[in-house]
Order: sequence, then structure tokens, then C-alpha cells
Amino acid sequence: MNQMKRTILRRTLCVLLVVLCLAQTAVGAFAASYTDVQTLTEKDRQILADLYDLNIMQGNGDDFRPNDFLTREELFRIAWAIAQGGDPQPPDAFYGEKLRAVSGLADTAEIAPWALPYAGYCFFNKLFVGDSDGRLAPKAAATYFDCANLLLKLLGLPASALSAKNAKNAVRQFGTSVGLFDGLKSDDLSAPATRLDAAK
Repeated sequence: MNQMKRTILRRTLCVLLVVLCLAQTAVGAFAASYTDVQTLTEKDRQILADLYDLNIMQGNGDDFRPNDFLTREELFRIAWAIAQGGDPQPPDAFYGEKLRAVSGLADTAEIAPWALPYAGYCFFNKLFVGDSDGRLAPKAAATYFDCANLLLKLLGLPASALSAKNAKNAVRQFGTSVGLFDGLKSDDLSAPATRLDAAK
């Protein structure tokens, strides 16, 4: 177990180092682009600017919506961006078509057209598998658990460690050990996460 924690910590530190090395746009320019980040702390603006520069999180028009809840659809896109190193090109449309055709999920019609390939990618790569009712709940707010679970999977935590039976405990244990919950508004993993907290 200790070896697994050390591996996750090493991978987390590598990801953070890459983020710090690749961030190129000044926070001031980012803040000027989005009117709703002006009142955030310098640290929070830097976090959002880094993820924007890496094409992991994007805004809508003049707003970045840092205090809005992150939707699961948005989290599908974030998962793709992290897994692909910030690739601006969406996954092949095949993922969306296959998701609708063979997934058996009850709510694929609710997924926005722009999000469908990302949802398919996440589903077929077991980043999101649907709930017990066979739903991805794309319009629902992503929870702290959703965000942490995703990051731990992307960092290489074995699927066996996140089985449905012990997923919440495993996410809390491993997430805490690598600092995923430091500085967040809530320690309730089932609470909806804001876009800013998800970025942290």
C-alpha cells in the first residue's frame, strides 16, 4: 500500500511540475480575458490561468464561471484534455456514435452534441461508467468524489482499488495522501464542486 501511495505522489508531483513548466500566459492577460475572475485571489487566478493555458479548462465568452458548479459534461472534456496532454482536438466522433449505439446507458440523448465524443471516450476508457440506474447524468453537477476519482484513475490508481464497494473510502484515503483536497471549500465528497475547486 505504501508503494502505491508513493507512486501516486510521484505522479502527482510530475503532473504539477509539467503544469508549472508549461504555463506561459501571464495571469494578468488571463484575468483581462475573463471579467468574472477579477475578484479572485492571485493564487486562484494563477491556477485557472495555468489550466486554461494547458487547454484543460475553458471559459464561455467573457466568463470563466469559477464559482459555478462544474457539470459532468465539462468533466468529460477535462478528462480527455488531461489524458491527452491538453490536445485541443476532440476525440473522434466514433466515441459518441458508439456510446449511443452500444453503451446501454439510459441518458445518452441528454448529452450535448459537443460533449458526446468526450463522454464516449470516458465511458469506453472506464473513467466514467454510469450509475446503478445506467445513467451518466451529464447535466448534473460533478461532485468532489467525481473529480478526485477521475484524477486518481488518470494518475494510475488501479481499478481494483476503486471498486464500487470501497470507492468512497479509497478516494478519500488516496486523495488525502496526495493532497487532492487541500484548500477546498468542502470535505464532503458527495457535495457538488465549483469550477474553481475542481481546478485546485
